[in-house]
Amino acid sequence: QLYVEAIDCNYDIYDDDHHDVYFELSYALAVGETVNLHSGRLVGKKELFAEAIGCDPGKCNAYDSLCVELSQGQTVQLHARCALDRKRLLVTAIRWDPDCSKAYLNLGKALKAGESVCLDDGRMLGKKELYVEALR
Repeated sequence: QLYVEAIDCNYDIYDDDHHDVYFELSYALAVGETVNLHSGRLVGKKELFAEAIGCDPGKCNAYDSLCVELSQGQTVQLHARCALDRKRLLVTAIRWDPDCSKAYLNLGKALKAGESVCLDDGRMLGKKELYVEALR
């Protein structure tokens, strides 16, 4: 409840502090649990991670955490953008933070053997190359 209060006391969607509050609130929820924000919105972990990304798109950890919440084949729409699946979320995280080793690692895990992915910088990387990037 304190996290909900922190969000509503100083609501500014572009406030970097809100990234942390949304993020912490999502971790305070149990699997499948939701919370009612003062705005009346009922949100779960996925929505909270999406809000954290909206507050600060450069924070890699929110993309990674959102990926964990998505089931195979499920997509999420971030603030009126196109629907993104797990792989696309991780590619986006890498675009915002090219040093985010966790995103490279989890993107490598998401690929099937022999599959590769095109990063936003134009590089085509397979599992091994993604793991090497994660070690950088």
